[in-house]
Amino acid sequence: ARTLRTGQAQKSREGLFGEDESLNAVTVHTAPIHGRNGEVDLVLEMLVESSEVQRLQDELHTSRRLYRQLFDEAPCFITVQDRHLRIQAANSRFREAFGAATGGLCYQVYCRSERPCFGCPTLKTFEDGQPHQCELAVRDKNGRTLNVVVWTATIRNALGEIEAVMEMATDITQLSRMQDHLSSLGLLIASLSHGL
Repeated sequence: ARTLRTGQAQKSREGLFGEDESLNAVTVHTAPIHGRNGEVDLVLEMLVESSEVQRLQDELHTSRRLYRQLFDEAPCFITVQDRHLRIQAANSRFREAFGAATGGLCYQVYCRSERPCFGCPTLKTFEDGQPHQCELAVRDKNGRTLNVVVWTATIRNALGEIEAVMEMATDITQLSRMQDHLSSLGLLIASLSHGL
C-alpha cells in the first residue's frame, strides 16, 4: 500500500503466520512497476525470512568475536601492516608493550627508528608473497630492549592479491640472556680446565 501510494520502493520487517500457525519474521522488500502512463500499476514484493538472516548475522558476530579473542590472546606480539609499514591493527599484548600503535609506522613504534629495519621481513613478504623470519632487537614503550623472533604471513583479498602482512613476534629476551650466561659459563669452565 505504501509503494502504491508513494511510488517508492519500501522495506519493512513483518510477521507472517505459516501453515502450521507458527509466526515467522520476514523482511519485505517492495518495488513499484510503472505502467505506460507513468502510474504505479503493479508492486513487486519479495520476502526474505529474517530468522536465516539473523542466524547468519549471529554467526558472523560470533566468528568476529572469536577472531578478535584469538588475535588478542595470542602469546606473542601481532601487528597487521600495509605496504608502507603502517600498522593497521595490533593485538593487546603488542599495545601493552609498545603503546597504542595503530596508524604508526612499524619501525618507529618497534625500534624507535626513522627507517625500516635492515632486511625487514614484512617488506620481503610484500615483495615475494612468502613467509619470512628474522631475529631483531626492539625497544618497548619504557625503553627496554627486547630480543624477538619475527615471522610474517600474507593477508590476501578475494582476488588473491596481498592486501597486508601479519607480523608475529615472540619475545626471546630471557632465552638470549640464558644463552649468554651459558656461553660465559662455558668459557669459564674451559679456562679453568685449561688452567688445571
